[in-house]
This record gives sequence, structure tokens and C-alpha cells, in this order.
Amino acid sequence: MTVHDHNDDEEEQQQGGMPEAVVAVVEEDAGVSKEMPPDADDDACTKSSKRAEASEVAVGDGLPLMKSSKTSMRKTSSRRGRKGGDDPDGDDLPIAVNTTEELEDLPAMYRSDDPKRPLLLTVEGEPPYKYALNPVTFSVLAILVIECLERFAYYGINNNETAFLEGAYDENWNANLTSSDAVSFTSGSVAIAYTTPFIGGILADGFTGDFWAIVIGISVFYLPGLFLIALTTVPGLLGETFNMAVLKAGMLGLMPTGTGFIKPLVNVFGAKQFHPVVQSALVEPYYVNFYIAINIGALIGGIIIPIIAQTSIEIAFFIPFVAMCCGFLLFLLCSPRFVKRKPEKAALFNTLGLLGKSVFCCQSFAVAKESNDGPLPDTFVDGVWRLLKLVPVNLLVLPFNIVYNCMTGIFIMQGEAMQEVGVINASWMTNFDSFSVLIVGFFASSWLYPYLERRGINFPYCYRFSVGTLLGALAIGSALIVDSQIRNKWKNEGAEVNIFAQIMNYAFVGAGEIFAVSTAYEAAFMIAPKEQKALASAIQLFMGNGLASYIQIGLQQGLADWLPQSAGVESYVESQMDKFLWVLFGISCFAILFNLLPPVKNWLERLRFESLEAAANDNTQATALGDSTDELKSGQENDDTHKHDVVDVDSVRSIQQEAMAEMHI
Repeated sequence: MTVHDHNDDEEEQQQGGMPEAVVAVVEEDAGVSKEMPPDADDDACTKSSKRAEASEVAVGDGLPLMKSSKTSMRKTSSRRGRKGGDDPDGDDLPIAVNTTEELEDLPAMYRSDDPKRPLLLTVEGEPPYKYALNPVTFSVLAILVIECLERFAYYGINNNETAFLEGAYDENWNANLTSSDAVSFTSGSVAIAYTTPFIGGILADGFTGDFWAIVIGISVFYLPGLFLIALTTVPGLLGETFNMAVLKAGMLGLMPTGTGFIKPLVNVFGAKQFHPVVQSALVEPYYVNFYIAINIGALIGGIIIPIIAQTSIEIAFFIPFVAMCCGFLLFLLCSPRFVKRKPEKAALFNTLGLLGKSVFCCQSFAVAKESNDGPLPDTFVDGVWRLLKLVPVNLLVLPFNIVYNCMTGIFIMQGEAMQEVGVINASWMTNFDSFSVLIVGFFASSWLYPYLERRGINFPYCYRFSVGTLLGALAIGSALIVDSQIRNKWKNEGAEVNIFAQIMNYAFVGAGEIFAVSTAYEAAFMIAPKEQKALASAIQLFMGNGLASYIQIGLQQGLADWLPQSAGVESYVESQMDKFLWVLFGISCFAILFNLLPPVKNWLERLRFESLEAAANDNTQATALGDSTDELKSGQENDDTHKHDVVDVDSVRSIQQEAMAEMHI
């Protein structure tokens, strides 16, 4: 995104000073906005405008990129011209503070007396929060480790469950399901996992906070579920025959509920370890590291568990349980280091009440606004409306997620009809997805997005969704080619195709994740109101993954006659798998074209800019409130210390309109 320089001196000459717009001054002791005369302090206005723009930098235009503090400040100061020949960086509030030198330059209101956690955040009605100068090494690393081990456990079980249910690992002790039934069973577990995030999101946002909700999700659901699944692999332990009831309790009940419960919380809890004002830019590289942690865990679990399962399925399925126990213990031991923000119960109940009245009483959101004599602030109602818009936003990436879910079902089913190479079987091949994510992710964050940023080229969300879905379509196209190879080689030679022919299936899916899934995470975090990040993450997970799993199950059940009824090349050749793949390919092609439609792109970019403006106003008002609080505490009454930050709302909107005009919105 490119924003034109704005020359304030030229405006003064043309208009005789500051524009006649109403300028808001946020004062804690008054608690309301007041009008300020046009001859107000210009420097204060300039300072607040820059802080609003800094918020835009914190949100980011693309996939999160690594930025230094100096880079972030330089980018902020270059957005607009400055008055009176001020020092370009003199009044900027840094947004990536992580060194002692930068700490010393901060206003006193942001510094605590704790040497281990020297950054301070004061929130009205809450105890002061203290933050580490380097949250990654101080506390975030423990969060990344538990996410890595959780993904290790989840994918270690999930990617091997289909083969286990069919009897591929133990012919004498298994559920004895057909291939299509085993795939549907595993898909059902995935669907439940991405439906239950609402439970964790509501509990965390309104009652317990993120930390205790994570503790409940792991201890009550996740660990017991993993333990029950592992027990079913031991012959004769739970009965003379395979105990399907216990497996369902673990695989369709406790484990997916646990993973869904904590899924929207862990990433948000990690982001909250960074100071929301002076470390906001550090949240971006955190999400890059978070996604890397996900794929490292998935990769290690995908490599180790299938290999061990070929020797001992019992040991293979107990390893995820032990790994998750270790991660949970580390999480608890690091509890004193975590910043634990209080839940905003009122915001949650107001949101649910607003939604309830809209659904059951057919009441418009506008009625609830203060500007219409309603009980809720206009900004809060607008935030809830943006929260709901996450539903159609994530529908845009739904077709890609249907293809993504094929990895643990359709692609594995195809791989079981191919020739294994040593320990490399159908389940092991899913690791090429993680390899692709890491390689393409590094390319995107290190070269592609920085290049686009330097060139001032905007990469709209819809275009990213379209690129990701195109790569998903290529994955299905690759699977169709492999399907043809399997049939022809078996028909002509009576031989199986080497399983490495599937590499491109997974490579294309992994590359698509960088553009589709990562962008969906980014869009959810940016569009959501600040009070309900966990709930927004739950909506994104359900719409992106849960709904996709239900659709995949429906397709598999409705088109079951097309799918192989058992593992092996003979059953595969007799099936009509190619027709099933063509259906998925058609869905993907429709989504590619739909995301490229100008009205769709324009709608989503407008929503994106509305969210940027809201974030800018929220952060600026929070900073102004903090300044006022600091002055009241210090007891200083002279004119030098009693300064108020000013928000020129027209200036913020002007920047937005200029950028949107450049993008032809």
C-alpha cells in the first residue's frame, strides 16, 4: 500500500492554520470527548496522527514480516510530512521496543520498577500489567513449545488414524473399517476439533481469561483423550475385542474437543505477552514464529510416529500423550512469567445480547448505538458488526480448506494404492506438506512480501485467497495425474507406482497454505474488535476448517460409491476416485474466479481499511488515556506536563481515502 506524503505547512498556508474540523481530546478525568478550538496545539495533532499511523504499521499489509524497531519508526515517520522542521523521529512513539536503549527513551508512564519486566501498561479498573523487554525468551518460547508439542501430538495421531482403523499397522487388532469409513471417521474428528473453538473462545473472553481456559482445555479434555486413544491400541487391555466405544470417546469426543478448545487461545495468549502499545510491531514476527512452531511439530510428528507405528502402534500412540504432558508441565512452570489479562465479561455479554436481539427480535444493530439513543458505544457496535463479517470472509477460503482436509483422507487413500519405499508409507508422505510450508513461507516472508512492500504494491486479501486456492487446484490436478498413473501401470504392467509420485500433491497444498490459511489468520486478527480476539479466532477456525470438514464428510458419504472400499491397488483401480477428484477440482476453480471478481475484492479491502482506522483510533485513545493517567499520578500541574493527545479524525480518514483511491476501490 502506498500513501502520499501530506504537507502540513502547505495546508496551513491555504487554510490559515489547522482545518476547521472538530478535533477530539481524550481526557480521563472527563471521560468524554470535547471540542477544541481550531487554534489548538498543532504539534499535539501531528503527534497523535503519527501514533494512529503507527497502529497501521502494527497491523501490517501482508504476511507478518520481521521488522526492527528502527525500521518500524522510520516507516511511521515517513508516512506524512511534519510541521516546523521537527526532527523526523523526535516525537515518534516506538512500537518495537526490545532493548535497554529504547527503554530509556520511553515516557515514564510505560516504564515499571521491575528490572525483569520493565514495561508497564495501566488499564482503568485493572491492576497494572508488566511486560518483559524480550517477551520471546522470557515467556513466549514456552507458548511456542506447547503449540509445537500439541501439533506433534495431534498430527501424530490424526495422520495415522485412518491406517490404524483399516488394520494397516496391526491386522489382528483394529477397528476393521473400510477405507471410506475410516476416512469419514477421521474427518469427523477434524470437524469436531474445529467446531469446539467457540467453547474455548467464549470461556476465555468472558470468564476465565486465556491462561486458565488453556489449562482447562488441556487437563480436562486433551490429555484424557490422548490417553484413551493410546489405550485402545493395546490388544486385550479393554476387552477381548477392539473397544470401539473407548476409541470414539477419545477420538470423537475428548481429544478433538481439547484441541479445538485451546486452538483459538494459544496464539492469542502468545500475542498478549507483548506490550500492546510500544511492542505492537513485534506481534507480527511472533505470528511467523507461531506458524513455524505449528509446522515443526507437525513435521516431527509426521516423520516419527508413522515409522514407529510400523514396529509398534502401542508405543507410537503413547508418545503423543507423553509429549503433551511434558509441554503442559512446562506451560504450568512458566505461569509466573505470563501476562494474564483479565477477561472482558461485559464486552462478551454485550456482544451476545446484541446478536440475540438481532436474530430473535429482528432488531437492527443501529438501534443499539448511542448516537441513536441506544445503550452501547457506536465503536463497540461497529466492532461486533465487523466480527460477523468474518463469516463471509472465511467462506472465500473455504474451498481451499476442503482440499487441505484431503491430506488426511483422500491423499492417504491414494497413497495406500502405491508402492512404499522403506519406511515411507502413505501417512509419512503428509510431511511434504510441512516441508513445503516452511520453504514457501520463508520465501514469502523473506523475499516476496518485502519486495511488494518496497515497490508499494498492495496484495489484496482476495488475491491471496485466489493464489492459495489455485495452488490447491494444482494439488488436485497432481492427484489426478497420479490417479491416471496408478491405473495405467497396474493395467499394463501389474505393478504399483512409486509413492514419491505424490510429492507434488502435498507440495502444492503446503504452498497454498501460506497464501490462503495464513491470510485468513491475519484477516481474523485484524478485523476483530480488540475485546474479542479469541472469539474471532474461533469463528475463523470453524468457518475455515470445521465447515470444510463437514462438507468433506458429506461429499465422501454422498459419493461413497466412487471411493475405494479397502486399502490396496486392486480396490483403488476398481473405484472411481478420479470422478471425486474432478468434483474437488471444479469447486477450486469456481473459488479462484470468485475471489478475482472486483466487487468481492473491493468489499474485503474496504473492510480491511475500516479495521485499520478503528485500530488506529483505539490505540491513539488508549495512549491519550495513559498520558492523562500518568499526569494525575505524578501530581504535576504545570503546562509542560499537562498535555493531551489529539486525534484528528479527518486526517486519519483522509489517509484511508487516498490509499483506497490508489487501489481503485
